[in-house]
Amino acid sequence: MAEDAGKKDEIRNFLKRVNNGVNFIEEIWIEREVKQRGSEGKFNDAKSRSGRQISNITELLTDDLRYSFDGNFIFRFIAAAPGSGKTTLLDYLRELIEVDPKYRKHAIVVQFPFNELLSESGNESFGVKFYSYVLTRTFWELMRDTNTNLSNEIKEIAKKSLSRIIGDEEVAKLELKVNSEMDFTEQLGEYFAKKQSTNFKKRFFDTIKYFIQFDPQVTFVYLMDELDGLQTYQNYVQDARSIVRDLINEGLAGGKNIRLMIYMVGVSDDVETFIKADQALYSRVSDSVINLVAYRREECEQIRTKIEKLIEAVYIGCNDFDRAWKEIKDIQLEPAHDYGSLREFCKKFSEKVIEIHEKYFSHFDKSFNKFESRARQLVEIQAKNKWSEYLGDNLTKEVHKIEPNQSYLGHTTWEKYKGKGGYVILVAKTTTTIRGVKDHALDCYAELWHNNAPVAKAYGEAKHYPLTKEHIDTFYQWLNEFNWEPFPTGRNPSDLAFIISPYCTDLQKRKLKIKGIEFIEAERIDDLSPNFTKENGCGSSSPKPEGSVLQNGVSLNKAEKKEIILALKGTGIKEKFIEKLMNNRPYKDFNDLAYKIKPTTIQRSKLEMKLNSGEISFD
Repeated sequence: MAEDAGKKDEIRNFLKRVNNGVNFIEEIWIEREVKQRGSEGKFNDAKSRSGRQISNITELLTDDLRYSFDGNFIFRFIAAAPGSGKTTLLDYLRELIEVDPKYRKHAIVVQFPFNELLSESGNESFGVKFYSYVLTRTFWELMRDTNTNLSNEIKEIAKKSLSRIIGDEEVAKLELKVNSEMDFTEQLGEYFAKKQSTNFKKRFFDTIKYFIQFDPQVTFVYLMDELDGLQTYQNYVQDARSIVRDLINEGLAGGKNIRLMIYMVGVSDDVETFIKADQALYSRVSDSVINLVAYRREECEQIRTKIEKLIEAVYIGCNDFDRAWKEIKDIQLEPAHDYGSLREFCKKFSEKVIEIHEKYFSHFDKSFNKFESRARQLVEIQAKNKWSEYLGDNLTKEVHKIEPNQSYLGHTTWEKYKGKGGYVILVAKTTTTIRGVKDHALDCYAELWHNNAPVAKAYGEAKHYPLTKEHIDTFYQWLNEFNWEPFPTGRNPSDLAFIISPYCTDLQKRKLKIKGIEFIEAERIDDLSPNFTKENGCGSSSPKPEGSVLQNGVSLNKAEKKEIILALKGTGIKEKFIEKLMNNRPYKDFNDLAYKIKPTTIQRSKLEMKLNSGEISFD
């Protein structure tokens, strides 16, 4: 973000996330190959429940989701060494649910570690602890006010279902606590504790069937981590095996429409011991186990490449980039000696990259690319298209000037386009400062006005490198501070929001779409000429020589061929045309250029766009 660019906080925070090794990190997610048990070599192994062919983790999880939402029961054990990605797999499954509209609106996802369940107070049997805890967590997910995925209809079913257990009066009291997880779960736990005669196993399955009766698409997903926590509670282990058997028996007996997914995750040795000690259990689950290897060297190299590419995209062109890049490429980490799991590799590699980052890049505090100009053009085009219903097709352009002492959002000049019926669009051509909790500097901004009053706004942020979670989260926070209205219910048109970047993952695109933010892919544009000084962010203290790259962009009358090629990059204008352009110099203005070299309609449009954005000039 503009206000944080000097500190490079986004990249620092990304590297810290990698170093912490906690939860799913989308920016370094790789496809982990899956093979059938018994395959030669060191691979993750699993078998699809549907019978379809699967080759990687994503295909396996999406197949499980499809199979379950078709109305089938699924039970899985995930067995893996510490640090091999077993918890990440659970988080990734949640992500896949979250970004798919047909899943997210009907999935009740409950995720917890066994350690949390085992820490519950009370002298009840493990079975009572387990089912009452799971029911408590289920109703919290159903009724919490922050769960905006679920419809009001599902929440109403939840209240009716809970009333059958504890009564209407107690449910009404709980509704006052739907904004506090601890208050809600403690209170509901106390209510359940009073139900000494309740068969909680039957109540659990009865609750699921009750929901399906009213909403056949509802699916319950339980993600239970740290099964190895049972090792310190040996008196519970046999009961736990019985519970797993019961869950599977009841799930399979429920027929086609049970709509229940259960994943239990633990360390490989503990899972194997847990299963094999009970032959009846083993016969039920042996084909349902997902075994994850600690790492494969190829997987670590893929993660390394993703981190390197992000660093390169952010800092290439800086004065010290070559030295930093050499040090990054020289990092040596040997499997078994330096790391024994994916988590250890990520930690060791990111630690070294962080050191290099702080050594060379901590003081670079401004952009050294021309990406924001391109982003403003793209947002302007999109805003005109999105608001075309109000503006019409025949826009009249003019410059909208404001007295300096009466500037609007820091601008005294706006590009103004008049449309039909009293509608106009104002487009800012430079960074726009807007007040949120504090002042935020937006790369792109436009407003739709009707009869001299703003009725909708368009916000845009640009990054010349692949998007990170930090960038998306911060932009979304800003939008909320601006009272952004992407889905208005009144007569006014929608507000718009755009993120512009050379790359965005499929998961990120889906998340942005859910939030109402549109992703625009745009080719990275760098100005890596030696004219950029330390003030421009590249650390060079040499004076800026007089030459072709001026304040108003690359001069078509003075620039060398390579500079013009760079300035016109991304337009599709060929080198042959650029040679023709150079052979007919000088030009007085754009009309003179059009007369001399007669560009096509597309070439003319591209050149005008570059000229309007200030990336080229005739100075």
